[in-house]
Amino acid sequence: MILKEVIVHNFRVFSGTHRFDLMPREDDNHKRPIILFGGLNGSGKTSLLTAVRLGLYGKQAVGKGITIKDYHEYLASSLHKTPESVVPITDARVELIFNYARQGIIEEFRVIRSWSIKGQTCRENILIHRNGVYLEEFNSEQCQAFLNELIPIGVSDLFFFDGEKIADLAEDESGKTLQTAVKKLLGLDIIERLRNDLSLYLRRENKLTLPEKIQADIDAHENEMIQVMAAKDEAKSDYERFKSELLDIQRQIDANNLAIDSQGGAWASSRRKEEQNQDRLIAQKRQLEKALLDEMSGAYPLSFAKKTLTDLLQKLKDSSEKRKKQDTALLISDRLESIKSMIRTRLSDNESREITDDVLNTGFSDLLQPSHEKIPEHLDLSDSEIARYE
Repeated sequence: MILKEVIVHNFRVFSGTHRFDLMPREDDNHKRPIILFGGLNGSGKTSLLTAVRLGLYGKQAVGKGITIKDYHEYLASSLHKTPESVVPITDARVELIFNYARQGIIEEFRVIRSWSIKGQTCRENILIHRNGVYLEEFNSEQCQAFLNELIPIGVSDLFFFDGEKIADLAEDESGKTLQTAVKKLLGLDIIERLRNDLSLYLRRENKLTLPEKIQADIDAHENEMIQVMAAKDEAKSDYERFKSELLDIQRQIDANNLAIDSQGGAWASSRRKEEQNQDRLIAQKRQLEKALLDEMSGAYPLSFAKKTLTDLLQKLKDSSEKRKKQDTALLISDRLESIKSMIRTRLSDNESREITDDVLNTGFSDLLQPSHEKIPEHLDLSDSEIARYE
């Protein structure tokens, strides 16, 4: 796919109709294959990229799981707004012209996605021309399905993206950013979406079988979660704003540093040495942090809970002692019964047998009265396990 032209009408920062010619040119027999856009923040660079994605994918370009209502609100918010306009703008359009090669045949497509706002109603329309011929047999849904087949949205994320995201990919040591891109490329992200949808469905179904009080608690927690997520989105928005401001400040710092360097002098040379020393110290700091994390990943953190672990070991030993006494009492009790039975068969006098039974019971009374307190299952460990923990 080769984009030839992008046309936007009343879209975001663009008032009226604007055409962007993306065809490479030749200048003095030199090919110029790269089209580069430059501009200050808010000049429309990101809006142009957004227009390409919106023109191709519509609702899918906004995000996963977005509702029709949210999508229509997004379209309404994408209309150009100007304080000087007496009559508010109610319609907008994104038009894409591109070549697409299939089985060695190059065809030209023109995609026109337009929408208008009337009161609270949003109407969207999509048209496709192939080689100058309007595909009138397609309705809006079929047009979108046709575009999805031409350029799957999972693949598009690897081509249509903000250049600043390259830094996210380069700085992501966990590899999650690349992992997400590959999953979208292979279409594997649909499995995660299906799993999440099934979990949500099962959670809702299971919720209906619960008592009303528990359902009310779940609703309260879900509302709390929605508020937390809203606060998270707001914080993320603030972060992006501060990040943009930070970039502007960094550019100003770089410009000031360049001006200082251009004046020369010993101070500039010394500053470079200090910056190199600072980089060395930062690298050393990172190595120390890594070494500290390696140490902390073992048993060392347990030393912060010495009293708790000491109490736990004592409880384990006490429980082991109780279990031994209980086992001993059962064993002695069984043996005494056997001895008493033997004595009864050999003594003829009932009084002698009773005295003998009383003497035996008294002699073993301290061993026959262990604690009958039930030992908790998580404390009932063998001697070898207790020794290993100790």
